[in-house]
Amino acid sequence: MNVMILAAGFGQRLMPYTKRLPKPLFPVLDRTLLDLAIETAKGANPARIVVNAHHLGGQIKDYVAAREYGVEVIVSVEEEILGTAGGIRRAWAWLEGGEVAVINADTVAEVDWGRLAEFHRRSGALATLLLRDNPDPKRYGVLGVDAAGKVTRFLKAAGPGADKNSPPLMFTGISILSRAFVERIPEGRPVDIAGEIYEPMVQAGEPVYGQVTQGRWIDAGTPADYLELVMKSLENVPWAEPPPGVTVIPPVHIAPGATICAGAALGPYVSVGEGAVVGAGARLTRCVALPGARAPDAAVLDGAII
Repeated sequence: MNVMILAAGFGQRLMPYTKRLPKPLFPVLDRTLLDLAIETAKGANPARIVVNAHHLGGQIKDYVAAREYGVEVIVSVEEEILGTAGGIRRAWAWLEGGEVAVINADTVAEVDWGRLAEFHRRSGALATLLLRDNPDPKRYGVLGVDAAGKVTRFLKAAGPGADKNSPPLMFTGISILSRAFVERIPEGRPVDIAGEIYEPMVQAGEPVYGQVTQGRWIDAGTPADYLELVMKSLENVPWAEPPPGVTVIPPVHIAPGATICAGAALGPYVSVGEGAVVGAGARLTRCVALPGARAPDAAVLDGAII
């Protein structure tokens, strides 16, 4: 089962940071969101992983080309952004097989691919969505399933057997799609998988199923969520000797190639990316300095992405 990682979006929720760095390449200590997504994808034991890209797609392509993941990773650069379904359809020549797994590049998750695939095949689904309890229906929308796991409500679409009183669920962005599902996606144009594919299928009572997980799942697509992900990741960072003249209150991560000027104070909870510069006398707390960023001399920052 090959895997598609959706990474072509503009990262609008993370603007203005994504004007120069595509969201999939945001660092999480010594890795990136894309590295974490590829690690999750490898759990499905794929022969190939395809990553679609559009916004700053050249950076993503160069990043992947410079690394060895232990599995073939192809970057499908879209000249025109094709949406969540259109990107999958364009990549089908690389993905072609009985099934394809899909995950978003800004999702950090634990996925039991074997359990999800078994449920997908047993149910006869065209698509099987990994769902979870919904902590914020206004933010994530509402999904519902019947006793067999068939999706009867998908955002604005209600299908046969929908129960408005059932506990609200949300879609994690992780799914397994059958060949017949992918082949019904129109070719050569942008296609939104939610509004144009899933909602009509649910309304028509077609076999879209959902399996609920209690596993770890983080949407790192907003500044607050991304910052929280990095802060949690810092909790396991070992103590490292600070540069001369620099004060460090752990946990702190400093990437190779970063420059910390004399008199700076970092921490607790600071991650400084590759090539970033922290100016003389700057004081950072609960901050992430993105690769190539600069914190000005004497800056005092708390809870910031730089």
